[in-house]
Amino acid sequence: MGYSDFYCEIDVIGNGAYGQCMLVQEIVTGRKYVAKKIHTLGLSNEEVERSKLEADLLKQMRHPHIVSYKDSFFEGHKVIIIMEYCEGGDLAKLIKKHADTMMKFTEPQVLIMLSQLVSALEFVHSRKILHRDIKTSNIFLSADGSLKLGDFGISKVLNSSVDLAYTLVGTPLNMSPELCNHQPYATKSDVWALGCVFYEICALKAPFASLGLLSLVNKITKESPDPLPDCYSENLKELIYSMLIKDADARMSTKELASDPVFADFLFNPMQSIESNIPNFRDSCFNPLELCNPETALPTLNVFEGENADELSVGEEFVGSSVSDVDATDIPQDERSNDDENVVIESNSGPSLLSPIKKSRKSYKPETQILDSKKSDAYSKFPKALFWEIYEFIKQQRKLKVYEDIIFSTLLEKYADCYCIKDFLLVDQIIYYEENL
Repeated sequence: MGYSDFYCEIDVIGNGAYGQCMLVQEIVTGRKYVAKKIHTLGLSNEEVERSKLEADLLKQMRHPHIVSYKDSFFEGHKVIIIMEYCEGGDLAKLIKKHADTMMKFTEPQVLIMLSQLVSALEFVHSRKILHRDIKTSNIFLSADGSLKLGDFGISKVLNSSVDLAYTLVGTPLNMSPELCNHQPYATKSDVWALGCVFYEICALKAPFASLGLLSLVNKITKESPDPLPDCYSENLKELIYSMLIKDADARMSTKELASDPVFADFLFNPMQSIESNIPNFRDSCFNPLELCNPETALPTLNVFEGENADELSVGEEFVGSSVSDVDATDIPQDERSNDDENVVIESNSGPSLLSPIKKSRKSYKPETQILDSKKSDAYSKFPKALFWEIYEFIKQQRKLKVYEDIIFSTLLEKYADCYCIKDFLLVDQIIYYEENL
């Protein structure tokens, strides 16, 4: 028996390069779920088997603040993942609603949300798994208003043409400094992304805005976001800043966050029921909120004394790799964290995302040799017809002065199943050298 024997489709929730999301109803129980259909066309048998293992791994992720994965089906050239349906929508829409009305979240509300997501992320990391795609649109609200971390991006596990630890798979709002510098994605990179989320919850805006990918990378690695609003306590602000320290080794781990006294009253035992331990968050999310001000904030706690969180920055939403490898031993741990194991993954030989054109220009080779080398690399990556199609598209968009993040996002939407941002940047660099020789 297959997928259609157990579920009937109600509506399309979303479409993307990976496939399609459907709202479905279980035939026997009448309960609603989300079915994520992912294309597997062109994958080897080994890659399909790996995706099955990943689906089994996701089904083991049982936590009250993680979207649960119920079942999986492999039919034809598709894998279908059945997961929990969150009726309240996603956090991105809730933040936009507050931003449109200029209504800030109160400090207790922020702390409830923070405690729920820190608990979820600590659970993920304790299982030696990286999320790799934490952003407001991947955090969902259940019927009772509590938050659930979701969308571990299994579709990117299926694309083994690039190393998951280095792949950019979306829009780079929450890209960490270490990823910008082409270092391995580790647990502290997830912490950075969570810090970006909570900066946005408090400030009602992303930490940085940029019209281009390279300028965004420069801001993430070298600049600081605007200070958080004064209506929040210094201790809450320091906690968020500590998640956004540029040096990953100095950044807080999920274990340190979970034990921080600033929201100790809101943390709970995930094995107990949510209703008995978490204040009713639904009212605070869906009913009109009072303006955030010092009177509604929690009393200041004397924590983080003497600590310095001057260096911080955040990114925008581009696509970091989304899911860890299936092997529990493959997760790269931060060297100075208190985690049980330190695991090293292979380093990548590709160029840094920090101004790759400038790096190439400073190469020891003459520019004509660099151009020939890049063309050779591109010809080996792309079929000839596809190379010229992408080449002409980028060249035309550059002439029209289209922003580069739009150019590359368009290409990713069309070709994400086979190629990543580095491949398109290679073609872009060829055009650059041809025009500047």
